[in-house]
Amino acid sequence: MEPTVLLVMDVQAGIVARLGDQAAYLGRLSAAVAAARQAGIPVVYVTVAFRDGHPEVSARNKTFAAIAGSGAMTASDPATAIHQAVAPRPGDPVVIKRRVSAFAGSDLDVLLRGLNASRLVLTGIATSGVVLSTLRQAADLDYAVTVLSDACADRDEDVHATLIGKIFPRQADVLTVAEWTAALTAAPAARALTPAQPAQPPGAGSGATNSGPGLADVLRLERIEADLFRSSVVYTDPFGLYGGQVAAQALRAAAQTVPAGRQPHSLHGYFLSRGDPSRRVLLMVNRDRDGRSYSNRRVIAVQNGVVIFNMAASFHVAEDGPDYQAHQMPDVPGPAGLPGLARTRMLGIDIRVPPQPSSGQEWPSRVWMRTREPLAGETEHACALTYISDMFTGLASVPAIGQVGPVTSIDHAVWFHRRASLDDWVLMDLLPESTSGGRGMYTGRIFTAGGALVAGIAQESLFRPGSRRPGPLAPER
Repeated sequence: MEPTVLLVMDVQAGIVARLGDQAAYLGRLSAAVAAARQAGIPVVYVTVAFRDGHPEVSARNKTFAAIAGSGAMTASDPATAIHQAVAPRPGDPVVIKRRVSAFAGSDLDVLLRGLNASRLVLTGIATSGVVLSTLRQAADLDYAVTVLSDACADRDEDVHATLIGKIFPRQADVLTVAEWTAALTAAPAARALTPAQPAQPPGAGSGATNSGPGLADVLRLERIEADLFRSSVVYTDPFGLYGGQVAAQALRAAAQTVPAGRQPHSLHGYFLSRGDPSRRVLLMVNRDRDGRSYSNRRVIAVQNGVVIFNMAASFHVAEDGPDYQAHQMPDVPGPAGLPGLARTRMLGIDIRVPPQPSSGQEWPSRVWMRTREPLAGETEHACALTYISDMFTGLASVPAIGQVGPVTSIDHAVWFHRRASLDDWVLMDLLPESTSGGRGMYTGRIFTAGGALVAGIAQESLFRPGSRRPGPLAPER
């Protein structure tokens, strides 16, 4: 591959704030940065900034005179900082420019020649600003140029589309992030992941040996940046990415950014788009607050530039206090001797099914579960609890359940009341609350085998007329 440099231009806090769909854009750009690092391609950051008082700005410059008049974009202005979602690593070059083009008033050309670069890959904001100006000047300087179309952004979508579709191809190769990444990973030296064997598919017995990935593999994340993570496991599943998996991975990513000794006590997530289990998930963590007792995080999960899930989670230091439990565990047989489940989409989980609250349920709403492998720490147990919490539905006993399609999760919440060991049996008991307007809502509780209430659940799901496959407790046909 010819000597290449990835330029990340003007992705600064104050500039990103003007975009509409910031999360999706930053997800695509983060994926491009991660792919470059994996392939050994230098990443150079370009920012626009001025000295206090803006002495570099002429009153004749219409664009920058307005900025100078507002007092913005000085080196000390927080809005000038590179956005944390794509923040440089130590040692990454950061070039400061004084005009629109990345070359104007900067030492970029000297730096690129020092790196022996012959091809520049352009990303940044705005397409009609820094990307256009830099492309023109780079071509005049005889650099080969690639523009990553969806890692560039402009507030005027029509202008962006015209430049990407009609103007840029005259002087550059125009690719999407996915196309460029695929070209990089096609080389054996750049390949970072060998797909796992197909996961235990629906229809496999819960007691069957699973030669594919386990729960520990699901929870193992690659840390790309301080607040940017990527899942490690891919597999095939015709029903898409299991929601509990991305929720558990999001919690795992958030937990790796909080001070030591803080454990999750609640999370609230929204499932936004269907995920693909054959693709890795990019997880971006936002550090909202670290107080004396609590830490708050937001996580955005992205695949192929599309936000598939977002979550807010709160973490708390251990404290003493009154211990009271209003609800007792249902009176059901223990897991020993109970039948397993004929179908499951979860990896590395044993399931036993006690008698159900209502006769004729095709889907269980009361199940015993545990992990097949021991888990190391309290955070891993909380992530495992999150993983199992999205499986099954509390709407299984609702009278109209036979006339609806898939009860796809819309939003999901978990409250962690007490520490649970998920490598020991826990009972999940789900209860319907309401159905109306094409949605259904249920709550649930998770108990230890000794009856301690360890977690509460609430979920809203689709509840639309339609058809779906028979549930795992349905009689054989």
